[in-house]
Amino acid sequence: MASSSNETYIGKNTGQMKDETFSEDNIITKTIKLDNANNANNANNANNANVANNENSIFWIANPSILFSKNHLTELWPTEKMTREQKLNAITRLVILLTLAGFFISNNYKILVTGIVSIVFLIITYKILNKDVNAKVNETFSNENIYDKVKHNFTNPTSANPIMNILLPEIQDNPDRLEAAPAYNKAVEKAINQETQDFIVTNFNNDETIRKKLFDDRGDKFDFECSMRQFYSTANTRVPNNQNEFARFCYGNMASCKDGDVEMCFRNSDH
Repeated sequence: MASSSNETYIGKNTGQMKDETFSEDNIITKTIKLDNANNANNANNANNANVANNENSIFWIANPSILFSKNHLTELWPTEKMTREQKLNAITRLVILLTLAGFFISNNYKILVTGIVSIVFLIITYKILNKDVNAKVNETFSNENIYDKVKHNFTNPTSANPIMNILLPEIQDNPDRLEAAPAYNKAVEKAINQETQDFIVTNFNNDETIRKKLFDDRGDKFDFECSMRQFYSTANTRVPNNQNEFARFCYGNMASCKDGDVEMCFRNSDH
């Protein structure tokens, strides 16, 4: 009897353990499904946000269907929180709506002409406002051939100063020194590495065997390049630093209400 009761007890416990195992598996499965669903929802929300941001930065000339998009169809009047493209799109919708309404009421073709002229004026306004933004500036300092032609206008790497930064004696002895050559140019980078190696060899009494021991194989070159990451040309390499150009770089193109930009006067207004 005792054996039978023990078997019954063990059987119940085994069944209970199986039920608990199945319930844990179900919980894990449901949790994974819930996480996947949440990830999918987050991805959809992110995609929707990206689509909305893209639409907010597109003028209708690039995509005319945006004028009739259900997300922006009710935007008929520009507000302070809109982007420039949104404002012009809203004004265009308003012009189209008023033009069609006026034409159907009066049946006067002059209203259509006025609407078309207004839209053309909006397009011209957009082109003028964005001509500086859309201008493509080609950087030529990264071209090795160009650098060879203009290198005399810069302070170039030497074994005494491979990185071309201002040395303390130069503040008094060489106050008119030229700015450093652009270190991101491949030709300048090669010159920096070469002059650094020459500097190391010079400190070993010009023993050329040092060059072979330290910079010969591929592993040595990799170690050398890794060690060069700690050194860089500073932002200013002239005496004194060019404060005017730095200020223009930071603030020169900033739109300001004080400078007469009416759009900026109302951009941060709460009214």
